[in-house]
Amino acid sequence: MLPRETRRMRAVEGTLRRVFESYGYEEVQTPTLEPLSLFEQKSGEEIEKHMYTFVDKGGRRVALRPELTPSVARLYTSKSGELKLPVKWYYFSNAFRYEEPQRMRYREFWHAGVELIGASSVESDLEVLALTIDSMRGLGFSHFRLRLGDVRIMKGFLASKGCGPELQGKVLLVIDKRGKVPRQKFEEMLFSALEEDEGLFDEVKDMIFAGGDPSTILPYLEGIKPAEQAVERLSKLLGTMKDMGMDRWMEFSPSLVRGILYYTGMVFEVYLEDEPFSLGGGGRYDELVSLYGGPSVPCVGLSFGVDRLREVMDDRGLFETLEPSVAFVSYATREALGYGLEVARTLRLAGISTDMELRSRSLARQLEYADKKGCPLAIIVGEREMKSRKVRLKDLSTGQEVDIPLGELLSRVKKRIGMAPNS
Repeated sequence: MLPRETRRMRAVEGTLRRVFESYGYEEVQTPTLEPLSLFEQKSGEEIEKHMYTFVDKGGRRVALRPELTPSVARLYTSKSGELKLPVKWYYFSNAFRYEEPQRMRYREFWHAGVELIGASSVESDLEVLALTIDSMRGLGFSHFRLRLGDVRIMKGFLASKGCGPELQGKVLLVIDKRGKVPRQKFEEMLFSALEEDEGLFDEVKDMIFAGGDPSTILPYLEGIKPAEQAVERLSKLLGTMKDMGMDRWMEFSPSLVRGILYYTGMVFEVYLEDEPFSLGGGGRYDELVSLYGGPSVPCVGLSFGVDRLREVMDDRGLFETLEPSVAFVSYATREALGYGLEVARTLRLAGISTDMELRSRSLARQLEYADKKGCPLAIIVGEREMKSRKVRLKDLSTGQEVDIPLGELLSRVKKRIGMAPNS
């Protein structure tokens, strides 16, 4: 990434960090390289087949992390005796999957997420959903949807129809592709996965495309206790989200299963109407920590695709207020170079981002360069300014210039950029 993309990535990161920390989450770091066994049969077939794996010099089978949740679960397992519940952690890290590179799908990408460990209540699910909505709003999005489901609904229904774990896995993998492939192709894949059972296909299809209130699918789930409990919990979630004034961003989606095997309950994904890929998602995974030898502890989490957020924000002009440098110091003559360096240092020590001419170009070329870089202000010095201890302050957006004493420069610049006078 060039500076422009990196700057925008950091802007996304900064916003997400502020939101995560406002909810009381603290940052953790995990290794880029992990034992392959950490992800095998836990992340799911779709992720597993796209992992970067190899044997290291010690003969160990290792993998570049394809996601962060298993690593965080392993970290908790190793430290669980020292920690008070609930544990609230967040991360901002790179991950790797062997994909066909295309827009919004890269082989190295960035994830930002939270993991809430040690709480099974509806309130813990609500917190993660509310945090997701506040993150999207903090980034400048207003028209987005959280599709909400529960893996127990479809798993319970398929099990009641005699589908074993292997067949369930095949069907759920197809269901996870809803909206990612054309509807006709999706239905063909689903019919094939259900072994061309027309009756079962019709019922599953009707459930998948049901919407509105979760109770609408209860007739399909009569007597299937885990699925009925899932619907009851989702109804409570959506009802409370309505009380919080957040229901306009929520959408019940009974087909939502996500392609990761360790989810055990509520799942969700974040979508924009005109984008084919989700921008983030998460859910409840109450059995993952115990799979790594840790205690049985409930967990719920969220992960955002930071590259995807950056790209859609760029498309929608949500970065237009970002300014790489606030001030550019130009000197009209070589004799004024020392004074220009003093002026630049004065601004930098005050915490004001400042660039400076480094190629001894003409003043006109310097100002052209500063304008192209996006600097809103130029501070021009020459021999006259050096002798009088003044500077010429030029607003590059309006072309207005004013001569001011050096002692007034900081207050003028801070006022122009909206920086507190005493900061």
